Amino acid sequence: KIKSKNYTFNYLYFENTFFVNSRSYDKFSKNTHEKSDDKIIFIDGNYKHQDVLQRENFDIEEIKLKYFRKLDIFLKKISETLGKELVFCLHPTSNLEEYKKLLKDVKFEQFNTEKNIYASSIVIFHESSSIDTAIFLKKKIISLDTDLFGKYLKNRIKKYQEELGIFKIDLDDKFEIEKKYLEEKIKVNDEKYNNYISNYLKSDEKEEGISKVYRIFDEYFNLLNRQYEK
Repeated sequence: KIKSKNYTFNYLYFENTFFVNSRSYDKFSKNTHEKSDDKIIFIDGNYKHQDVLQRENFDIEEIKLKYFRKLDIFLKKISETLGKELVFCLHPTSNLEEYKKLLKDVKFEQFNTEKNIYASSIVIFHESSSIDTAIFLKKKIISLDTDLFGKYLKNRIKKYQEELGIFKIDLDDKFEIEKKYLEEKIKVNDEKYNNYISNYLKSDEKEEGISKVYRIFDEYFNLLNRQYEK
C-alpha cells in the first residue's frame, strides 16, 4: 500500500529496519557545556539554503530585504523587552560578511551554536536540526513563522510547532512583544518534548547510534559470508 502511493522510494528493498540513536542524542549525552540562561539566541537556517531553493520558484534576492527587515525589528524588540543579550547563531554555510550588512548592531557567532544553546534562556528558530539540543535541555523555544520562503519551509515550521507545542510568532503579522505576555506564553511542554525525544531522537541509552550501525552491518556481513561459504 505504501509503495503504491509513493513512487520516489522502493520500500521493498528493506529486509529489516532498526532504530538507532540520533547523532544529536549521542552528542548531548557526552556534553560538558555549562548551563545558564544568560542570553536569547536565534538559530539561523541560511536564507539561501538549497533545501528551500530547489523546491520553490521565487526570486530570493527580492525576498531577502523584506525578510531581514522584519527579522531585524523582531530580534531587537524581543532582546530589549526581555532585557537579555541576543546572539545570532549563523548556519555553517551562511556568509558572515553578508549578514553583517543585512543586520546592523547584531552579535554574530558561527560554529558555536551548541554552546550558545546551553547558555540561553530562549531559543528562536524557523527550522533547524540544532534545535534538538534545546529540546534535550528543556529550553524555552519560540517558533518564528513566515510565508516568505514558500510551502516547504512553512510545513517544516508547522511540524515543529505541532510536535513540540511551542509558542509561535508570525513575522508576516503584527506581533506582540510585551514582557508579561511573552512570559505567560513561552513555556516548555514537558510531555511533548519527551515524546519528541522518544519518537525521533533516542532509541537506546546503552549503545551509541554509530556503534549500533557498525554492529548490525558486521552481523549481516558475517551472516552473508557464512551463507556464501556453504
